[in-house]
Amino acid sequence: MAPAPHEAVEALPSSPASAALAARRAKLERLRSLGIEPYPGSTGCVESVERIVRRFSALPADRRTGVRFTLAGRIRSLRHFGGLCFATLHEGVHEIQLLISPAQAGAGAYTAWRECVDPGDYVVCRGEVLTTRRGELSLAVSSWQPAAKSLRPLPQPQEPSTRHRYAEMLARPQAAEVVCRRSALLRVVRSALAEADFTEVDTPLLQPHYGGGSRPFTTWSNAWNAGLHLRNSAELYLKRLVIGGVGRVFEIGRCFRNEGSGTGYFPEFTLLEALATHGDHLGMADLVEGVVRRAGSAPGARRNLDAPFRRVGFHELLSQELATAVDGDTGRGGLAELAARHRLRVDEDDTAGEIAIRLFRRIVLPRVTRPTFVLDLPLEAAVFARPSRSGTGLVEAWQLVIHGLDVAQGCSELTDPDEQRRRLTWQQERGRRLDARPDEEFLTALEYGMPPLGGFGVGIERLLMALYGGTRLRDQHTHPIVRPQRGDEKGA
Repeated sequence: MAPAPHEAVEALPSSPASAALAARRAKLERLRSLGIEPYPGSTGCVESVERIVRRFSALPADRRTGVRFTLAGRIRSLRHFGGLCFATLHEGVHEIQLLISPAQAGAGAYTAWRECVDPGDYVVCRGEVLTTRRGELSLAVSSWQPAAKSLRPLPQPQEPSTRHRYAEMLARPQAAEVVCRRSALLRVVRSALAEADFTEVDTPLLQPHYGGGSRPFTTWSNAWNAGLHLRNSAELYLKRLVIGGVGRVFEIGRCFRNEGSGTGYFPEFTLLEALATHGDHLGMADLVEGVVRRAGSAPGARRNLDAPFRRVGFHELLSQELATAVDGDTGRGGLAELAARHRLRVDEDDTAGEIAIRLFRRIVLPRVTRPTFVLDLPLEAAVFARPSRSGTGLVEAWQLVIHGLDVAQGCSELTDPDEQRRRLTWQQERGRRLDARPDEEFLTALEYGMPPLGGFGVGIERLLMALYGGTRLRDQHTHPIVRPQRGDEKGA
């Protein structure tokens, strides 16, 4: 039988942890016995702790302001000294000291505080801002009320963990920086693209045809009796909009790849994709460089991106790092020998371009620290890019590499529908595409005519790692999905 509302839930104090939980529940009931609601519906208007700290940061020691504010936050520490209580009130990553005394708050409120408040409780306090003799900015509390009674002790500080992000943030308030950084980065990106006259759009997350070469997440529509896929890119739907007449479009959205998880891979990720009519790969590189440099100037970014980004050809960079001359005419046999020398596996049906790409990713990519646009890629790296106008057999595409991370890709988009069909069919026949057939609706739209077009995509989590450091993509997510622990419920 479920306990009645406000009825104390019995806990068996068979361990220190359960005893602590029982003690907190006793304090919960004590608050209610005093007529204090521990979970109120509203607490009224409160001031930001951050603003108060900034406003009075230069206040000399042992000064009273005569100004009263109402502040709200979580209690992170409590200290009792005779007839005075000290507490640290946290709001996000900002904090202020609380002073609670019978003289200021009244005997009843002071006693309730001493008897009922624990670290972790969320409270609302009103009082005068002052500084102590030691110069610590404080709020002398004249009244207080609970906003949420915490029934569990705060988690202990630990190594970064993403299994329970909220617990990590409670233990280490600085862990909330991942949320703030992400928000700040997206504001910069949207502002820069708006200034460049781009239109933000939405395209489907659920797609009837999977437009990519990676393994999809699949689902089923009961209403339509049809299979659907979670997208791995918005590109083909953005191109439909361009064909329909919207000239400069972008989307920032979730994409998915059902291919496992590692330090540099994650099943879901956020991708910025943009297309601009009458642009090409070089114009897109200029635009992306401006956006990334602007994002790198945000407060807290650890890596300076002020110097101009380097631009170097794919085969030139590959030749430098391998200390062997390699170009677009280097045959499959020579590249296979280089791969064997570096202990890279080569499949029998791998083309010269695929072997070169594998060498680049394994040998070259980790060594590139300076922001670098790697230009003129093999066809296999960008099947939606137009052939190079230099006649080298390569395509007009680039990768942006920062500190060993492939952060962005861009190209002059292929607009020839017949050539696009040939490439997608070639990929399919060679087993390089996991979907059953080319997207006929997209190819039909392309036959209506698509103007010259430049496009790019930026991995938001990868850009965050490039700007702020980090070794795992999952750490850049606010709520990353994790492998189920033993005993966790598993889906069908």
